[in-house]
Amino acid sequence: MKRTPAISGPGAVRNAVEFGRDPLGFLDSLRGGGVGTVQARFVVGPTLHIVLDDTLVREVLLTNHDKYHRPDIISSRTDALTRNGLIQSDGALWRAQRSRLQPLFGRDRIIEYCEAIGAVTEDVTGRWIEGRSYLDNTVTESNPARLSDTIHTGGRDGGTQSDTLSSAAASTFVRVNLYEEMVGLTARVIARTLLDREITPTETRRFIHAATTIADEFELSPVTLLRQLLPTPPSAEYRRTIEEMHEWADGVIEEHRQAENPPDNLITRLLEAEQQAAAGAAEGPNGDSKSDPWAPNLIRDEILTFLFAGHETTALTLCYALGFVANDPEVAERVRQEARTVLAGDRPSWAHLQELEYTERVVRETLRLRPPSWAIFREAKVEAPLGNHRVREGDFVLLPQWALHRDHRYFDRPEQFDPDRWETIEPSSTPAYFPFGAGPQACIGGQMALAEAQLVLAAIVAQFNVDVDSRTLEDLRPAGVLQPRGGMPATVTPTTE
Repeated sequence: MKRTPAISGPGAVRNAVEFGRDPLGFLDSLRGGGVGTVQARFVVGPTLHIVLDDTLVREVLLTNHDKYHRPDIISSRTDALTRNGLIQSDGALWRAQRSRLQPLFGRDRIIEYCEAIGAVTEDVTGRWIEGRSYLDNTVTESNPARLSDTIHTGGRDGGTQSDTLSSAAASTFVRVNLYEEMVGLTARVIARTLLDREITPTETRRFIHAATTIADEFELSPVTLLRQLLPTPPSAEYRRTIEEMHEWADGVIEEHRQAENPPDNLITRLLEAEQQAAAGAAEGPNGDSKSDPWAPNLIRDEILTFLFAGHETTALTLCYALGFVANDPEVAERVRQEARTVLAGDRPSWAHLQELEYTERVVRETLRLRPPSWAIFREAKVEAPLGNHRVREGDFVLLPQWALHRDHRYFDRPEQFDPDRWETIEPSSTPAYFPFGAGPQACIGGQMALAEAQLVLAAIVAQFNVDVDSRTLEDLRPAGVLQPRGGMPATVTPTTE
């Protein structure tokens, strides 16, 4: 078999430069080109193979998943934050963690979590009705001018809504940063459901600062690519942020250790596993212990893994969904009518999910066009096949959701936001659509994320007009996740009957 080829033209080195300069633009230039892989070769470090074919995605993530792991160049920095967490770990440790934590994301648990989702959403929307935000970083006025004369959500009357929307409240609007508001909401949900803990606005601000600092460290550019490829230390600000997050997580663990009757949550399960591992180690190498593999600081690493992976990706999904809805009056009206009919002014819960069919399609389509996980990186552990070619041990493989989700070979009118396409497409049967990854290492919380995005989106659109400048949907930052550069300023106005 042959090595994967570089596309014609400037060659693999030029590809690396262009990818580093504008990752999303470079991936856009490759869509629909009829090649399965494109090679980018850096001056130093391994070769990068960019996969542009859905069958090859399955090959890497499913068929030959055991031949790949997460790249060491990414690990060198993420190790500092979550060295042994579920997203970063591999091999026997990963398998033990996945098995141990999977029950926390079963159907019965998600039903319970939906109650927390509904409660936190109700609190956030209640604050907006009162003219303030969760972080109290707002401007409240009456009779607002729109952010743009051409940007609106429709907002036609109809359906039912909560009695709390008084005529006085309906004349008031609040300006917020949707990114910060949704981070606050989803972080509170994660804390309630997995940690049985309430987090404060002050803690939320720390998480937002941490997410921004992490994005600074991982945003793809020629400078950061070179920094990742060469053995350079993380920035001082990144190191300070990691220390603060470790201190916070250690405090949460200690509080849990002191609890008399701790609930069955993420920390409890990990503490029990830690005790089993310690007992097995005490028996010595010839003991008969069947305890799972363990690693230093694993509990702390898992808390931070689920906190960041669990809240920011869902927050981004909600930001982009609200942005798309804000710029499509027909979509906004359909979501609003469905949400008002289904929710009927009640707090959103699991019981409403099945009937929020159009809202689910909006979320699915948002994940297609603005996937928070915009690309998956893998490193070949051994020489491995990739279609009709082979990659060498140590080579990198990039599986870009950003490109495959927008490829005309797999989706009609790929650039158009069209939730109705999911009436006839089954996501699980569409290999080119993988917002939560695929295979054994697919996102453990994917179903919870979908449920949360669906319920929160329905609750917000049922009660509010949300104005978002469409340009914020285009100014994107491809770091560890796909962030709106500079956040997402919005004007939120309670609707009227």
